[in-house]
Amino acid sequence: MVAADAHTADPHYLPPAQGSSVVARNSVLLLDFAAAMGPGTIPGDLTRVYFMGESVPEEVSRIASIVFQARDAALRLVRERAEAGKLPTGAEVDTAARSVIDKAGYAAAFLHRTGHNIGLRTHGDGVNNDDFETHDTRRHLPETCFSIEPGIYLAGRFGIRTEIDVCLPGGKVEVRGGMGQTAVPALLAP
Repeated sequence: MVAADAHTADPHYLPPAQGSSVVARNSVLLLDFAAAMGPGTIPGDLTRVYFMGESVPEEVSRIASIVFQARDAALRLVRERAEAGKLPTGAEVDTAARSVIDKAGYAAAFLHRTGHNIGLRTHGDGVNNDDFETHDTRRHLPETCFSIEPGIYLAGRFGIRTEIDVCLPGGKVEVRGGMGQTAVPALLAP
């Protein structure tokens, strides 16, 4: 998925035959991509957001910071529970991220679940990090993977999403897709 400006506020944007945006100076650009190394391998599924200008506007930076904090809260819960030997449910992971966005005053702008299972297909049949669309009370299991992808979507303006993949080899937490901000100021969601 490639979305620019107001289209980034649609978490499932698909470009129409007519009316797509042109990425220009000072655009917000959202890229959501998935790929596998080959047949029979588990795909990666990542989202990155860029600001295509010299200086990221304060509002865009503030919203990105909230979304990063939500991602980090969900990952922290997974790590704590993995260390305790009792992995969380999908609903619990969703709630961890959603509560950060709710406390920041953007609950109504978080329009989708926090993540999905990743198997041999990008959207697998296992546990989804979801207490929004469904109430997934299944616990994550060792040897599985899933995404954590909170977002804030401001209709008609812009949206920010960060997406990482988490795998649980032997019940231990392995993050794929990078974390935190980088030295490149235009990169909002590494």
